[in-house]
Amino acid sequence: MTDTVARPVSGVLSRPGPLVGRAAELDALRELLADDAVHVITITGPVGVGKSRLVAEVTHRTLNDADTVVVAVPLTGVTDSGLAADALISALSEAPQYGASPATALWRRAGGQRAVLVLDDADEVEALAELVVDLRDSYPALTVLATRVRPLRVPGERVVAVKPFPAPDPDGDGPAVSLFAARAAAADASFVLDAGTRTSVAAICRTLGGLPLAIEVAAARVASVPPAMMARQLERSSALLHQRDTLGVADRHRSIDAALDWSMSLLSPPAAALMTRLAVFEGGFPLAAAQQVTEPRLGELELLDLVSELVDSHLVDLLVDSANHELLRLDPLVRRHGKRLLAESGVEDRVRDAHAAYWSTQCTLDPSTASRSWPDVLAALDRRISTGHQDSALQLAAIAAPDLTLSPGAQATLLPLVESVLNDGSVSDDALVARTLMWATVHSPADDMGTAAYGAWTARRLRQSIALARSSGDDAALLEALELVVSTLGVTFDLEGAVASAHEGHALASRLGNEAALARFEVYVAMTHSLRGDTAAQARSARSAYERASRVRDSEAIIHSALMLRALPPEERGPVPLLELDELLQRAECLQQPMMVMHVLAPMAMAALAAQDQASALSAIGRMLLIAEGVERTWPVAALAPLILLVPVTMARGSFDDTVRVRESIAELEPMLPQILPSLAQTYLAMVEPLRGLVPPEQYDALASEVRGLTLGQANRRAQAIVRGYLPTTGPDPHVLPRPGVPAGEHLTPRELDVLERLVAGGTNRDVAETLGMAPKTVMHHTVAIYRKLGVRGRAEAVSWALRSGTVVPTTLSDPHSTT
Repeated sequence: MTDTVARPVSGVLSRPGPLVGRAAELDALRELLADDAVHVITITGPVGVGKSRLVAEVTHRTLNDADTVVVAVPLTGVTDSGLAADALISALSEAPQYGASPATALWRRAGGQRAVLVLDDADEVEALAELVVDLRDSYPALTVLATRVRPLRVPGERVVAVKPFPAPDPDGDGPAVSLFAARAAAADASFVLDAGTRTSVAAICRTLGGLPLAIEVAAARVASVPPAMMARQLERSSALLHQRDTLGVADRHRSIDAALDWSMSLLSPPAAALMTRLAVFEGGFPLAAAQQVTEPRLGELELLDLVSELVDSHLVDLLVDSANHELLRLDPLVRRHGKRLLAESGVEDRVRDAHAAYWSTQCTLDPSTASRSWPDVLAALDRRISTGHQDSALQLAAIAAPDLTLSPGAQATLLPLVESVLNDGSVSDDALVARTLMWATVHSPADDMGTAAYGAWTARRLRQSIALARSSGDDAALLEALELVVSTLGVTFDLEGAVASAHEGHALASRLGNEAALARFEVYVAMTHSLRGDTAAQARSARSAYERASRVRDSEAIIHSALMLRALPPEERGPVPLLELDELLQRAECLQQPMMVMHVLAPMAMAALAAQDQASALSAIGRMLLIAEGVERTWPVAALAPLILLVPVTMARGSFDDTVRVRESIAELEPMLPQILPSLAQTYLAMVEPLRGLVPPEQYDALASEVRGLTLGQANRRAQAIVRGYLPTTGPDPHVLPRPGVPAGEHLTPRELDVLERLVAGGTNRDVAETLGMAPKTVMHHTVAIYRKLGVRGRAEAVSWALRSGTVVPTTLSDPHSTT
């Protein structure tokens, strides 16, 4: 027998180019085919995943010996079991055989030899399982190798599930990219996968979910649509994912929509209806969420049956999240197709309302839902706003907002939505408006407003919050607003408002019996005594605050009151056992409030300067500059304190040119220093007074012109360069490295630096994965490598190292204005 592979229809078992990225599946199939005890093997997977291509490869590689009879039977479009039997007989017979059965034809063809019967595209045949079982039982040396979307469900069946390719790795490598490159080169000989195209190709493959059919269809268009343009268009639409009529290409393979329509046609009507409704979900969702959008409401067992059908059909994925919760998820291409079907279904409004109700309830029960399921919470919020339910929209936003502090993208998306509801003016709950207004105010960036204008805008909005809280009669909201006015003094410069709010808040907290808030307001009252120069009253209030805060374990009040007491002479401080600065710094870091960390670093730098320990002072100042850069959008003058503290370092080193540059970069703010930084203002102003006498006038003016017009943020970055220049180059300082981006020991890769930057910004592994376009498992591998290279034991130590070293500049941290 010269050719044991029958090809009754062209295209079946053909191999158009090398097989990419299926080594594991090939190995699994080889092992199963070599096992005499295995008689039915089903290769399952979604349409377009490459099942037929895989079975062609394994038959050509493995089953090409003269002792094995291999017969391929294409069953595309065959629905009737009788027609399927005829196709089997035709494929097995070298001449027409009238009245023969498939089993008889198989015996005549194979004659007792080992036989492999390939049933390709065997999805639509009714009662195919019975036909397969009959053949298996009739011919003991038979192995049936079927390609289907779903398993056959026959006894002894072994299933090899073929999944879409994983997302490309951080360097843009992976089987999906390799497949695109191979098909693109075949379509356009001038295509080259290089540094210029790799990023776009990787983005295309991520958008297409790694589905080989989609990748091949997209790659075939590379001659007319360059990868960069294709990547942008595919983010908005799947219109590119179709190919012209091609000989031998099944209709369902000519477009992604056609493939998905065909997959849906295989479902039972209830499963198809459920699939359409599930397209409303934007991310992973539990079974309870799926149940919420069914109509009429399905029971759990009935729903599980339908979901199992969808999972078997590779239309829905079953995931397990970091908390071991089982979640369902739709592939992006499936979701996009389902949204179109949902829009045409006539039930879209009811489904979206049910979806919004579910996520609103979940956020109320567990506010952390917002960060875990932000895309769906955002969709719920959009639905509430678009349907005119402004009160419930603002309620949902108020619940979600605090949990999104460490999710920069989510927070940035939420802000304009909140502002649109606030500006609408239709919400009648004044306390709710007050709280939401406070959140939106302290998280809104200054952008191009300028320091003074931003401060005035912030002060005005906080006064509005106080008025709303008062009118609502909600004392808790009023207390929150009063505290915010005090804590944002460094933004608003509203000293009069801060002093009045400190005293009013102290009285209110006392009346409410809120011990933690009372401790914090005692600190604020101590601050007002300090401004009046009444150190005795300052000491009394600070001591009371420290003792009360220690009892109720309010770390913020402990830190502030301890720092205030430390600033007093020992005889005025009194016999209070205070925590050391290192301990206060640890507490501040645990709070994840960058401005609290800066409050502790400032006296640490001052103590180091007093001890003439420039290295430690530079370490603290460098870290303060990094933190200030991370919060400068919402705290424009955060860099002022480290810039002031850098002046005595430059003067002690005799680097008067640097002193002039630093001083002149903040000269415009000098008149406001007594309000912004009263503890540093007097000493600083006295220090820089003789500076003009130390530098020749022409040189001074030239140096001043270098920094004239710089923003405070630009001055911060120049100061960071000064700090790095002062650090020793022979060995890394434990807190600040000589150059940013160079870790201790082994170098981090660019992708590891990207991951570390997002860890510093507070992102979860899932956030990092979504932002960088990689799988959560890939993020985990990068974090493990980062920990190993840095010699740290976990995320907290890695983030701490990154901030201290300057390797990563924090782009967003937790709320710098938060006081709770």
